[in-house]
Amino acid sequence: MLPSRTFAMTSAARGDEPPSSARRTRWRLTPDAFACLLARLDPDPQRAGEEYERLRRALLVFFRGRGCEQCEELCDETLDRVARRLGEGGQIDDPARFAHGVALRVWQETWRRRPARPLHEAHLPSASASANDGPEDECLARCLARLPAVDRELILAYYAFDKRAKIDHRAQLARALGVALTGLRTRAHRIRAALETCVRACLAADTTRVTA
Repeated sequence: MLPSRTFAMTSAARGDEPPSSARRTRWRLTPDAFACLLARLDPDPQRAGEEYERLRRALLVFFRGRGCEQCEELCDETLDRVARRLGEGGQIDDPARFAHGVALRVWQETWRRRPARPLHEAHLPSASASANDGPEDECLARCLARLPAVDRELILAYYAFDKRAKIDHRAQLARALGVALTGLRTRAHRIRAALETCVRACLAADTTRVTA
């Protein structure tokens, strides 16, 4: 069984259309680097192809589980980086484990570059149950803009999902940030409290201006 990217690698070697990840990065995946990856997965070409496909499926599950778009491209980017490491003479004791570590870094980079989610999709807590949605959303946008970028990204990510997906996503977010889940919860609650205070003050100021 040949890996799914064998045809793409053959085309790249001829100078035809490069793989998608090669178009995105300065480094082009070479046939030699790809061969190094396959050889490290298993000396037998047949089993190497099977291990490659198994690893690729696991990486796709990893990215899909984090709600990523373009999972195929992210998976290719991950495997390209592993192949590059091997092609440049790097030592990798456990390719699958190493690839999952690279996948985590790729996901973190993608998460940082993502466009801001619309505020109404972020599931942030309401500052006042009786407040009109329009002014509240405007105040929330202002208060979010005043936060340090790291706090803004954290709070939007923290409230990005509902129900079971929320639990899994927060656990993944804590691992990505290198903190315990309790530490993540504490930080998020602190930011949330500051936002609620800011939104209440903003709404009160707007009301004062309207009635003045």
